[in-house]
Amino acid sequence: MANLNSFANLVIGYSEGSSPTLGGFLEWLEYADEKERFESPPVSARAGVVQIITAHTAKGLEWDLVVVPRLVEGTFPGVKSTQGWLSAGELPFPLRGDANSLPIIELGSCEGQSDASKKLAEFKENQREYLLREERRLAYVAFTRPRRKLLLTGSRWKPNVAKPSEPSAFLLEAARLEDARILVVDRVEDALNPLPLYPELEENPADLTSLVEVWPLEPLGVQHRLKAAESKTSVELAIADRAPSRTQIDEKIDLLLAEREELKKRSTQVKMPVRIPASRFKEFIYDLPKIVEMYRRPMPERPYKQTMAGTLFHAWVEQRFGFLSNAEDLDAIEIEAEDESTQKSVEELREIFEKSRFSKMTPHSIESEIQVTIKGNTFICKLDAVFKTETGYEIVDWKTGAPPVGQKELAERALQLALYRMAFSRLHRVEASEIEVCLYYVGDDLEIKPEQVPSEKELIDLWESVLENVVD
Repeated sequence: MANLNSFANLVIGYSEGSSPTLGGFLEWLEYADEKERFESPPVSARAGVVQIITAHTAKGLEWDLVVVPRLVEGTFPGVKSTQGWLSAGELPFPLRGDANSLPIIELGSCEGQSDASKKLAEFKENQREYLLREERRLAYVAFTRPRRKLLLTGSRWKPNVAKPSEPSAFLLEAARLEDARILVVDRVEDALNPLPLYPELEENPADLTSLVEVWPLEPLGVQHRLKAAESKTSVELAIADRAPSRTQIDEKIDLLLAEREELKKRSTQVKMPVRIPASRFKEFIYDLPKIVEMYRRPMPERPYKQTMAGTLFHAWVEQRFGFLSNAEDLDAIEIEAEDESTQKSVEELREIFEKSRFSKMTPHSIESEIQVTIKGNTFICKLDAVFKTETGYEIVDWKTGAPPVGQKELAERALQLALYRMAFSRLHRVEASEIEVCLYYVGDDLEIKPEQVPSEKELIDLWESVLENVVD
């Protein structure tokens, strides 16, 4: 972030200039990158971190240990051209802001080509001296950065070159200092066996090093792989010496078979929950293994878009009738269809409901929660709506999914309504015969009143049969 902020400041500095343009900014970036004049912001040294920066950007900074590499002629100092502004694409020195410190060439007073050639040679020499002075100033910046120790390095040989490079003049001058220690080696591996100063080697040592390697590389490392192979062999020999007998194998098979039988037994073994949503009752009756597995190993259920629509619709109905629900949350909303093409939005459900007979009725209660207990298990019944009728009461369950298909699905829905009727009857001391139950599928504007709704005794018998098949 420090470098990004620094770059942003450079951009701001350019944009504040006269008539800034995008093209001019890009050219300015290219020129600055070529000349390497951007300065990175100072970064505090951290333990265990090596910072790699240029000598230009090191100005004003300081470290305990500093290394300056590539100190050979042609690299540092690296004067490659002495043409100055006579090279193509260079800004004439007289037009530069630092013109007073740059070499000057006067060709107007030349008498003949010989005189011009002489002045041109003088200009190139002056340009070379100027560049060397700039390099020396840069070397001074680099060499004065350490607080404790400075390491200067240079390699006379580079890969694929026929002639060695000469040591940098800056390196030679530093080597003459009183406290300087000199170590000259052929290769990095030979650092413990120094050679004479500046040895005259006939061949490039870099080219003598083998560049052949097996690919892909051994991920564990060659030495570690050998140790791992030895360990593998030792383990295999130990296993061979301790191979199990026939009796031991038979005993293990018996244990595995016993374990399988135990798992079969556990398929119906579950810690029954004390509180059960009424919407789960039908699953215990019609799909016991699945619901037992769900309670034994709870897994997150897949979310449905229609579930949210149903929840919002229930909340809207509650607000419409001005009732405050006594339920902590809505009962599980069943999704009978996953085809999104058949689903309706909350707005559409509202419009359909307003045209139904229920919109004109005054409810006895909305979204009321009643708990009813059967054989030690409490079922949480959340009645969407209860209306007072001429003959007693009518319990209505709003549904936002698709209507049931076939008698089996209708019977499953009727079980939940039966629980609702049983709970309301016990709480309000009303005979079950005075309570009607109804399913209203809002999306289809369809009322369904099941002809067969289990009685309280039938519900109890059904739950007893569940408990007999479940080992608690």
